[in-house]
Amino acid sequence: MWSTRTGAEVMKPLATPVIGGMISSLIHILIVTPVIFLWLRTGEMERAKSPRAPE
Repeated sequence: MWSTRTGAEVMKPLATPVIGGMISSLIHILIVTPVIFLWLRTGEMERAKSPRAPE
């Protein structure tokens, strides 16, 4: 991203989205996905605990 060597003018515009994608992917894998699974599992457990209405 900060290089001035040969080919840097071509690679610099590509570096920012690549680094951003790596950071956003890391956040998604470590935070967002576990929170979604926990949220789904909690809802599933609450539905299993609640008594069912008589038919």
